Amino acid sequence: MQEPTDQPTTQPRNDAPEQPMPCPFCHSSEVSLVHYLWVECAGCGADGPVCDTISEAVEAWNRATAPLAPMTSQQELLEVCEEVLPELLATREAFEPDEPDGDLSQLIERLKRIISNAKAGSSNA
Repeated sequence: MQEPTDQPTTQPRNDAPEQPMPCPFCHSSEVSLVHYLWVECAGCGADGPVCDTISEAVEAWNRATAPLAPMTSQQELLEVCEEVLPELLATREAFEPDEPDGDLSQLIERLKRIISNAKAGSSNA
């Protein structure tokens, strides 16, 4: 039997159609069928959908191991942070005007630090 590769695919392996691929979340190979209805990861507890057959359960799990979309660039993330910040400030004024240390205020301060650090890092590059 062929060893599983590190590269997930969107198709179940042809050499072992009843074999679940490693977990898409923690990459553990300790995955198994539970009651022949779904696949579960012993590493992180993730599970696939409940299905009618073993083949359907494995196929559903293996589809979930498709590679994620490419990472967003740091510049795109910075732009999103800058767009969100004014909305968060307005929301804080409406819902937490008397809570300078509330959860939303903490999130805003963290976002400001992220933006500041990202700008400082890009100007040093």
